[in-house]
Amino acid sequence: MTDIKLLAIDLDDTLLTDSKEMEPKAKYLLRRASSEGIHVVISTGRGYASASYYSSMIAEGLPLISGNGARLTHGRNGEKLLHSTIAGNISSEIASYFDMNKWDLIVSTGEKLIRTNYTPLTTEDYGFTFVDSGLVATSNFPECIISGDEKGVDYLIDICENRFSEKVYVEIFHNNDGSIFSVS
Repeated sequence: MTDIKLLAIDLDDTLLTDSKEMEPKAKYLLRRASSEGIHVVISTGRGYASASYYSSMIAEGLPLISGNGARLTHGRNGEKLLHSTIAGNISSEIASYFDMNKWDLIVSTGEKLIRTNYTPLTTEDYGFTFVDSGLVATSNFPECIISGDEKGVDYLIDICENRFSEKVYVEIFHNNDGSIFSVS
């Protein structure tokens, strides 16, 4: 018997390969841990729909932490224990400014990804629902707003640090394509 009571694990760059697959050995070990009474929890920045897809590969009924902590879901019945969304006044102000400048923005509601369509998509579509404006995108109770546009990132950093710092969680990722900004 082990002293480990809980195992919380991320998906991207941890549990999943570059091709977004779960290695069979990882799946086996997590299933085994779960069957031995260790609480296995997926904890990810991904939305609920994506997180639940991967957790079901391990065992039915795992609790989930998704959307960078915006949603905590009971594993057995899918009940939301916590669901934090971005306040309407904040999300609509961000969306209005993005619309005015014709900058793309991505919104996650947990169930779906909504993307404005100002710039032609140059990579996979990731199952986005495309809309004509950020105001439409943010009307769906966003858990997270993401921008990869350099000027949009600068604007979001400024507005979130100076006006909304106590009301939102801000994260900046750096990758080969530049910076990606996430507000949740």
